[in-house]
Amino acid sequence: MDKTKRSVLLIALVLVSLIAIMLVYTGCADGNSSGDAYNATSGSNNTSVSTDVYQSSAISNRKIIYKAYVSVYTDDVQKTITTINSKLQEDEWIDSQSIDKTSGNIVYRVKSSRLKTFLEEIKQQGSVGNIEVTSEDVTLNYHDIQAKLDSLYALRTSYNNMISTATDTEELLSITKALSEVETEIAKYEYRKNNIDQQIEYSTIRVYFNQNYYEEDPTFASEFTGAVSGSWEAFGRFLKGLLFVIIYVFPFALVGGVIAVVIIYFVKKKKGLKFFEKAPKKVDKKQGQAKLLDKDNKAEEEKNKA
Repeated sequence: MDKTKRSVLLIALVLVSLIAIMLVYTGCADGNSSGDAYNATSGSNNTSVSTDVYQSSAISNRKIIYKAYVSVYTDDVQKTITTINSKLQEDEWIDSQSIDKTSGNIVYRVKSSRLKTFLEEIKQQGSVGNIEVTSEDVTLNYHDIQAKLDSLYALRTSYNNMISTATDTEELLSITKALSEVETEIAKYEYRKNNIDQQIEYSTIRVYFNQNYYEEDPTFASEFTGAVSGSWEAFGRFLKGLLFVIIYVFPFALVGGVIAVVIIYFVKKKKGLKFFEKAPKKVDKKQGQAKLLDKDNKAEEEKNKA
């Protein structure tokens, strides 16, 4: 194979490798756009621990990821958040935050070596309702990734040596394709390793801020005002209920009234009375006899006088 063809193939190999690496990094970044780092589960151990569990990874040579969750109650949420934010060092940052006047939710990323110190500073800014620290041991998984990378690095070196000794185009293309696949795997595992390194170096602290509320004893004026206001509210509810009762009953009363008028009309018509004429009252027999007797007595007295 002449030098010109070999140079062209080497340039093509380099370009393909670079494009593959860029695609892998772009895909990995998109898959983790929410800010959550790669979660290594193989060989890991999740445990809930107290704030006295902190270990030094440098001394134990373990790969441990720490996460903390804290609830803080304070009289002034905005002031407390400003104070805690000022405790961050230059290489520490806020991952995400959601804040309003009376509450807040902030995710801090601080150096793992400062985790306990930072939590103590948070405690001094208010009343801590709950604090929890979790640790995840990713030592085994971390070493597995490193071993895989070492193997891929050796394979990449071998392929590069094979390219320099390739004798024909077909062989060179085959080696180039295999080398491209190795570069893709290397980029993927390097991304995972770097992500775990960052989680180990910087702990995640999620802090929930809440406003304190105090109940005061009511004064006479407030109680009196509340009683007056309550009585008017009750009266208004009564009128409202009465109105709804009238609305519900009105159709039945209307129909019943029409039926009653029809009945009265036919009854009076049957008795020969006009519709608006009152029916004659029934005279009691005893009262009628008494009136006749009284009339006869008066007539006899007048006769005697004559």
